[in-house]
Amino acid sequence: MNGSTTSYLDTVAPEIWARCWFYSSSKDLRRLALVCRYFTKLCQPLLFQHQRFRAQDSAEISQELEFWLDSARKIHRSTIRLRKLGGSIHVSSVRSWSFGGEHGYASLVNTHPNILNIKAVEETYLKLVRVFADTLGDYHNLRSLHLSSVTLDPKLRQTLAGLVRLEKLDFSSCSITCRTGPLLALREFHLGRSWGDGDEPTDQPLNLVSPEPLHVLSLSGNHHSGAILAGFCAGLSAFPGLVTLSIELRDSLLALFLRFLRQCPQLTRLEITRSAFSSHPPSRLPGGLPVDVIPLLYSFKGPRLLAAFFVSDRPLSILELEEGHSFGRGHQPSPEDVISDLVEISYSTASLQTFTFGVPMRAALQLCRTVAVHWRNLRDLCLVLNETPLPHPPTDPFLGNNNHFDDNESDDESSVDVDVDDRDVDFSDNDSLDSVRTRTSLRIALNFGPTAEVPLPDVLSPGHMYSFHGHASAPPEAPAPRADDPDTFLDLADCICLGRLSLPPSLEALRLKKADWSRFRENLPLSVSDHHRIVLALEAQLPALREVDFGRHSIWWRYRNTWKQSRSGAKIASLYHV
Repeated sequence: MNGSTTSYLDTVAPEIWARCWFYSSSKDLRRLALVCRYFTKLCQPLLFQHQRFRAQDSAEISQELEFWLDSARKIHRSTIRLRKLGGSIHVSSVRSWSFGGEHGYASLVNTHPNILNIKAVEETYLKLVRVFADTLGDYHNLRSLHLSSVTLDPKLRQTLAGLVRLEKLDFSSCSITCRTGPLLALREFHLGRSWGDGDEPTDQPLNLVSPEPLHVLSLSGNHHSGAILAGFCAGLSAFPGLVTLSIELRDSLLALFLRFLRQCPQLTRLEITRSAFSSHPPSRLPGGLPVDVIPLLYSFKGPRLLAAFFVSDRPLSILELEEGHSFGRGHQPSPEDVISDLVEISYSTASLQTFTFGVPMRAALQLCRTVAVHWRNLRDLCLVLNETPLPHPPTDPFLGNNNHFDDNESDDESSVDVDVDDRDVDFSDNDSLDSVRTRTSLRIALNFGPTAEVPLPDVLSPGHMYSFHGHASAPPEAPAPRADDPDTFLDLADCICLGRLSLPPSLEALRLKKADWSRFRENLPLSVSDHHRIVLALEAQLPALREVDFGRHSIWWRYRNTWKQSRSGAKIASLYHV
């Protein structure tokens, strides 16, 4: 290699390089910065544009008490980095900040009295919060800010008002002590759930956000949701730009919420993420929502019992109904009740294109028949299915449950000697950023990818499935006839293959999801062979079908006369392949 350097500036403009690397990870950007000084100059703003800090949960410290000293040192190192970043030239490159605080450090002293200096964790954390609050105003180009477990006091509110380019603000588990001050000109405002019992619910109006520039508003079960709605309604100002609204409803908010909707003429998306009423919701609603209130609504997500009230006589295109009902979880609606509600909703939603709703597995055939009759032009259908639970094994009347405590355990056996931890926190070696930053060698992992894909044969057999390695499988045989309702996903697969699942003839995408309260929904308990027979059965029933979704990483797309799975690369030749 000669000593000459490549003239990247003459080859590609800086704007093109920056756009190419905009979505690169921090690890990739650090590697690119080592190529040359020109790349370093381009990558540094991208490296600093997203800042994030999350305080360690106090429960995690309690579970691993031997490492409490490391937690305090880690917070101290973060404080040093914050202070140095606030005074550096890179502060202008920061576009988003996510600061996750922690309320529970103060309780560590009482819960662990044997650790004499554990109060240093809270003291170090409070110093970090002060540094963050003092330097927040230096991020003049900040667009997005997420704050969790912090307190909105007069100083912080004044600082937020000084961030003139701030567009999105997200409060989660935050306490609000400053009720007056300058309004924030935001495009998006999200108010998450309150933490603890520090903030008592109040009906006194709370004005935080200016109505004119607001486009997205989310109020998720916060103690101050009612006060913010009261502030919006008291001002009687219209929200000309508000197009998306998400809220958790309860008895005390319903009247304010209906008044607030009259101030949102451009609202197109409404999401009721949760509802808690003391009685049947329709009994608390007026006769109907006037046609001049949210007349442009085309997307609604919320409880089934509230849907008809909000979507009637609106140009609805997207509808997502929550499973069950909206006033408690003790009562499970019958299929007849759900069908009655769906029919009522269908009277004014003939233009519906996308429909998502949760159904019990045993009622899936009956409810899909109703959907197929009343929404014949539907293009996208998502079924969130609940399998019929298995009966619990009987409990032995004499032995009971095996998971029990031994009542004969003596006090001597249960008592444990607690060692006193007198370690002290020493930050003498952590005064500079260089002393705490560990530089590791950048290892470049060479990924040669999977084995090369075996090309499809020139002549494909209709209905055959071809694996990534070229193995071909003939179309599976039809299952034995059955007339009972399905209880599991395998039963539902048999019903689909037998043509018992009625679907709108215009359907282009069918999604079968497993009802799951976890963060990521699991894939359905179906094999690739089950996918094979379901896709072929649906293709024969629905000529316009282009997508079948069985959950995460199990999506089949149709391209011309071939179906292809997103993850494995398996392919199915269409029944109409010629």
